[in-house]
Amino acid sequence: MRLKILTCFIFILLAQEAMGQGNINGRVFDLMDSLYLPYVTIINLDTKDTTKSNLEGYFYIKADNGDQLLFRYLGFVERTITLQNLKFLEVGLKPWSSEDDLGQNRIHIYAGVEINYKLIGGKLKYVSDYFGSFTFESSASYFFNTETKLTDAKIRFPRLIYSYPNVSIGTSIAYQNLTFEDNSGYESYMLSFQPRLRYFEANIGVGRNHFELDSKKTFGVLVGIKKEVPLGNYNYLPFESSVTFWGKNLQFNTALNYRIFKRFEIELGYQYFRGIDLIQFTLGNSIRLWRYNKNEY
Repeated sequence: MRLKILTCFIFILLAQEAMGQGNINGRVFDLMDSLYLPYVTIINLDTKDTTKSNLEGYFYIKADNGDQLLFRYLGFVERTITLQNLKFLEVGLKPWSSEDDLGQNRIHIYAGVEINYKLIGGKLKYVSDYFGSFTFESSASYFFNTETKLTDAKIRFPRLIYSYPNVSIGTSIAYQNLTFEDNSGYESYMLSFQPRLRYFEANIGVGRNHFELDSKKTFGVLVGIKKEVPLGNYNYLPFESSVTFWGKNLQFNTALNYRIFKRFEIELGYQYFRGIDLIQFTLGNSIRLWRYNKNEY
């Protein structure tokens, strides 16, 4: 009889312990370029449990409400977060710098060339800090010579809508205008949504296109994908591709970019629409708009 009572007592204690201890999963990313960070060390300061993020930045650790998680990664500022709930957690880490905060709120300046049409020009892109659960991005580029002009602009809210674990939904508004000497070219507007799934980010949108040579206006549907392809243990190659159906005509876009020496970025883009092939190569650097306290969140 006593053995049964002791067994029941131990079972109740184990059940209470299991109920009191939850689990948390999430993903760790670089606040500078939004790339996910592999092999980040995560320590529960209350239970002393330790884990690491996987190659795509995901992690899983035992924790409960009120526990403190310490995120530690070589070359980045340590960050401690107190858990308010056990929902999916996305954590941004900032690169360490002895001179300046390399976080967001930067203007990126690019110089480049369009290979097929020998266009030389530049591009400006702004990336904001976080406002609540989302950031703001905008970009504009201008390639020029005596006869041909290309301008484009984009406003993006990567985390404007955020709902279920493992899924976030952003949105963007894009505008592009291309005009050649014979008045061929096009002008387009696009509103799209980007569901960010576990292994990739999709892109679904609708827009309007005006092809200037025949003065025809068409509505279109865009589908695309964005993926960070791992290169070794610590480097990624962000890849983005989309197809837009403008009636019977297809527009194809793809882009690759790669960061070198942490501050510089190389970008290669290709675009095709109604016989027009654009191949753009750019090299860029970034400028911090104002300083925060060094190496602090």
